Amino acid sequence: MEILAGIILVLAGGFAFGALAGRVGLPRLTGMLLFGIAAGPSALDIIPESLMELSPTIRLAVLSIILFKAGLGLDRRKLQMNGAVAGLIGVLPALLESVVVALLAHLLFDLPLLVAWLLGWIVAAESPAVIVPSMLRLKSRGLGTEAGVPDIVLAGSAVSDAVAITMFGVVLGILEGGVRGAAGIGGSTPLFILLQTGLGIVAGCVGAWLLMGVLRRMGRGAAPASYFAPAAITIFLLVVLADEFAVYSPYLAVITAGFLLAEIQPRASRKLRGEADRIWWYGEIFLFVLIGASVDISAGVAVIGPGLLLLAAGLLFGRLPGIALSAVRSKLSLLERAYLGIAMTPKATVQAAIGAIPLAAGIAGGELILSIAVLAILVTAPLGALASRVTAPVLLQPGRVDPSRVDVAREHRYMVVVDEHPESRAALEHATRTARSVDGMVTILHISTETQNPPANIPFQEELAYARDVDTEIIVRQGAASEVVLQEVAELAPDCVYIGRKGRKADGTRADSAFIDTVIEHAAVPVMLIDTVGDGAGDS
Repeated sequence: MEILAGIILVLAGGFAFGALAGRVGLPRLTGMLLFGIAAGPSALDIIPESLMELSPTIRLAVLSIILFKAGLGLDRRKLQMNGAVAGLIGVLPALLESVVVALLAHLLFDLPLLVAWLLGWIVAAESPAVIVPSMLRLKSRGLGTEAGVPDIVLAGSAVSDAVAITMFGVVLGILEGGVRGAAGIGGSTPLFILLQTGLGIVAGCVGAWLLMGVLRRMGRGAAPASYFAPAAITIFLLVVLADEFAVYSPYLAVITAGFLLAEIQPRASRKLRGEADRIWWYGEIFLFVLIGASVDISAGVAVIGPGLLLLAAGLLFGRLPGIALSAVRSKLSLLERAYLGIAMTPKATVQAAIGAIPLAAGIAGGELILSIAVLAILVTAPLGALASRVTAPVLLQPGRVDPSRVDVAREHRYMVVVDEHPESRAALEHATRTARSVDGMVTILHISTETQNPPANIPFQEELAYARDVDTEIIVRQGAASEVVLQEVAELAPDCVYIGRKGRKADGTRADSAFIDTVIEHAAVPVMLIDTVGDGAGDS
């Protein structure tokens, strides 16, 4: 019951504070982080200890899902066009930032150079939890897509985190008395980084191949939720094996699996994207609230002044020049290159995961390292997310949205023309059925001949009751039918207009042919003509 109460607390508090932050124009994650800090052990301490013990596992699981979704959204053509930039931007900025931070930390805090470099690699890591959702939103809006900016950031940040985490492990191993685990292969740190990167891609390919085999056996008719079960097993297996054997990058493995699935089985990837979105809605709350709860306020406050100087120097003299050098031979404009520097600023996930490890390992200066990691989270995560969102429309060119790579958020609206004739009944039923399947809304345009507005009795109340689980609005108009329909279509721009087609006259012509011909000719949207029983259905 304690864990259940903690889950309710995290969800309710994270949702409320996230919504409040959104109301005042801040990223939702800001409110979630602040609630986590307030509710965590360093403040009110109201999150159950049993849930805090599970926090690293929960954060890793949620992060894995959003990384998989990032892979599903990568565009192969954009990566081919900018592959060299994505590779360089994953290595050079992190390397330069780690060096700048290390040198300044040595001067400001008198840390030994190797310990200072350990801090540098913690600070150099980017936050996929912040960056990935931001880039997917850009792709859904078409911003920077023609130049491949979101794809460069997604691929580059994955490589960057692999490099930063690998180098953190190598330096920590040296400080503890020797290079740990597989880092000793060939006695070469660069070789180990290449090994982790290459094996991460290989592991992702194997995971994707196994997953695609399972999905093929399930068939096209399987529900999206059932598709996600084997995908989640594959994702978590890749992460668990990486943690167990430490020979490949789990981030790259998960992103690679999603990328290959989107390339080879686009229908399955579309279903998986939708399910990942639903899970991420809850997962985002858990991720950022628990990251906030892991922050030690007292540790962060102690070094605010010099810590901010350290972070600013790492950004201005390390990360930004590294990004500029990485993009020298690219076709990106100066504005697009500037946006890369903004988009790859946020830090949160990795810092929360590894910031306390040096202290736990007994490394001299471990408490100071934790303080800087906390400060990096509090400053760069909300500010980086806000700057990325605000500057995107200014610095990036709008382009085409590729719905095969990202879900496009759009409200579906269907208009049905209803009058006093019973033929409108079938049109209303068809429109409602379509809206229900895509969670859309139905606009009922009632063309009345009565002088009273609105009329005392709108027809087909039974059908409206049948549509009570669908968002509906009723518009009542008087006037010439074709003129009224065309006017409302121009104002509301529905996805489709449904019209019940009347029967035939004695001479065999349609009773409403003139009205229908006018609407079809001048409406800027599809018109679906629904015949009465026995005539079938047609559309324009």
